[in-house]
Amino acid sequence: MTAPFSTLNQSVRVRNSSNQEIANNTTTVLNFNDTKFDTDHMHDIVSNNSRITFQTAGKYLVTGQAQWESNSTGRRMLDIFLNNGTIIAATDRSAIEQSRSEVVTLWEFNTGDYIELRAFQDSGSALDVIVSGENSPHFMAVRVG
Repeated sequence: MTAPFSTLNQSVRVRNSSNQEIANNTTTVLNFNDTKFDTDHMHDIVSNNSRITFQTAGKYLVTGQAQWESNSTGRRMLDIFLNNGTIIAATDRSAIEQSRSEVVTLWEFNTGDYIELRAFQDSGSALDVIVSGENSPHFMAVRVG
């Protein structure tokens, strides 16, 4: 039997309060130095601040978003990387199509699994993932089952 919704309160939302440079043609793990909320101790600002680590097994809806410094050349990519070995969601768009990248997935995690949000761009030079209010960059997970 599925647990009542009221017991499915594990959630976390993190963001970064400063721009992060992404080198050309280099996949870079994004850092998050601000925890907006964390009901299950899934994020640590000091140790491995790029990670969301699952303390409670279950199905989670996970999203990440990043706004890019203005540049109309190349591609912009985000992916959600599981346990430093598996891409579980990815987005790939041309810079002309968007200046903001978003990635979403529903995934079943085990206790101790962790995810990171990674960025890639190939504009020909380094570009920043820029701070834009509360929505860039951010990374979040909420248990749904």
